[in-house]
Amino acid sequence: SLPLAEIHFSNGNLYELKPTAKRAYLATFGIVGLVILLIILTNYTNLSIAMYADRQKELGMRKALGAQSLDISMQLIMEAMLLSLFCAPLVLLLLQYLLPQFNELMGMEMGSNTWLNGWAILAVFAILALTGILSGLYPALVYGGRSMLRLFGKMPAGNTYNRHLNFRNTLTAVQFTMVVALLSITFFIYQQMEYVNKMDLGYQKEGVLYFNIDGAEKYKQLEQKLMEIPEIQAVGANGVPGPAMFNQSTYKMKDTDLTFSDGTEQYMSYGTVKTLGLKCDACNLLDNGKDNIYVINQTAAEKLAKAKGIPVEALIGETLVTEPEYENEQYGNGIHHIIDGIIPDFKYFSLKYDSQPLLISISKEPGYVYEMLVRVNTDNMYATQQQIEAAYST
Repeated sequence: SLPLAEIHFSNGNLYELKPTAKRAYLATFGIVGLVILLIILTNYTNLSIAMYADRQKELGMRKALGAQSLDISMQLIMEAMLLSLFCAPLVLLLLQYLLPQFNELMGMEMGSNTWLNGWAILAVFAILALTGILSGLYPALVYGGRSMLRLFGKMPAGNTYNRHLNFRNTLTAVQFTMVVALLSITFFIYQQMEYVNKMDLGYQKEGVLYFNIDGAEKYKQLEQKLMEIPEIQAVGANGVPGPAMFNQSTYKMKDTDLTFSDGTEQYMSYGTVKTLGLKCDACNLLDNGKDNIYVINQTAAEKLAKAKGIPVEALIGETLVTEPEYENEQYGNGIHHIIDGIIPDFKYFSLKYDSQPLLISISKEPGYVYEMLVRVNTDNMYATQQQIEAAYST
């Protein structure tokens, strides 16, 4: 059983309906957002101290006309709060614009109307109001508490200690420290992105295009046209890497009791193996006349071999049962597959996930097709894409 509060953060569960989020990513965004907010607060505080220095005589005149210290403080806090609230329309527009990018990055499905309900808008205004109050609090207390003579410039110089270790200098030091921390976090994220971009995914991604297509007949017609284009090296059906990891399947070895629930079944053509450059020794069976083969990746092989108590290599020729809880007339329980080979792991899912067990059916001629992959080798990608689009349209 899984607590309801954990359902959005725990992956690998059977029959998941949507991708899950990572707590670490949410925490990172929260910390970065908090650092940026603190920088804004300290920056506005410093600027307001300098700005109100030119208004000291105005504030002193108000005190001379009977205003109390509390009146001056409340005026300055209200000014800061109103200035912050005036930013609300821009904040809401930015939230709407950045929401799709945030969903893509986090693997979430937050609706576009998230910020259009009353509670969300009220929360935004409350945060903006609090930001204004906090940023204007220190200038309000400083200038509200000053005597009339000091506001009119009759202020003693004070000692060296107070001049060099005052609150404003402390704010400047804190702000500088937070800027350095933010730049450090940004550099760390940049290094991570560079690592991701240069990581070996286990398949060839450069020069591979993919698009949706309706049916095997359309695929065969288009395959013939595309292979006549010199820049196109390979064409495949189904098996595009990169989807969200959900809706996993159950599987086990025949004559064993241990059932796993973290497998993903995939169907692809032999052309996809060539297009992605996957290492598949068992695909020689397709070259030698076999129409379909069934292979598993190294992660699945290691789990199944351990459950059956045999070496990984001994799994070839053994029977794998998918969905063993399913009763059918042909096999009795589950769907039986003879393992024809084992392929090295490749990153079929997002890099956010560890290598997952893949159970792959590979066919020489696909029976149904819903997506098509094309590998091209050209110096003019735009012109080649135009040729592909022209072939697709005819």
